[in-house]
Amino acid sequence: MRLLYRILLIALTFFMFKTPLSRIYQTTRHFIPATTTTTRTMSSSDRPSGLIAKSGIELLTWGTPNGHKASIILEELKAAYGKDYVWQGINIGENIQKEPWFTKFSPNGRIPAIVDHDRNDFSVFEGAAILAYLTRHYDPEHKFSFTDPDDLSRCEQWVAWQHGGLVSSEISGNGR
Repeated sequence: MRLLYRILLIALTFFMFKTPLSRIYQTTRHFIPATTTTTRTMSSSDRPSGLIAKSGIELLTWGTPNGHKASIILEELKAAYGKDYVWQGINIGENIQKEPWFTKFSPNGRIPAIVDHDRNDFSVFEGAAILAYLTRHYDPEHKFSFTDPDDLSRCEQWVAWQHGGLVSSEISGNGR
């Protein structure tokens, strides 16, 4: 089984059964200063109001299941290829994701979003789109992606199912 499938399965299993407070705590523990190039401590006086990096990937996220997906692949790319990134915690409880500076990068006003400063500040929003973008541009050895068109299609189907079908069907009760 390819690593992308494993990452998706681990993320789903691990985060699906945790309480919201536990998820926030886990995110705080995941983003340890030693594992990223820059961190940002959230408080009312240190509220994000714009981008902080000038180069590389900047991740704008929070401790939700969707918020974790981008950080997982970025950590894997960092371990495999040395691709560093910067992140900012976008506190969705304070509606930072609805502010004009943020919606410039994520028009739907939702996390996660990335800005690729090395590619003319190209922004990508939505977890599945971020996974595809990062593996397309920063996984040259295809450690986390596929070269075979059929395998790529299978992967896209499972990511789309997880992104749009898993939570919806579980909430509505149609998943059983």
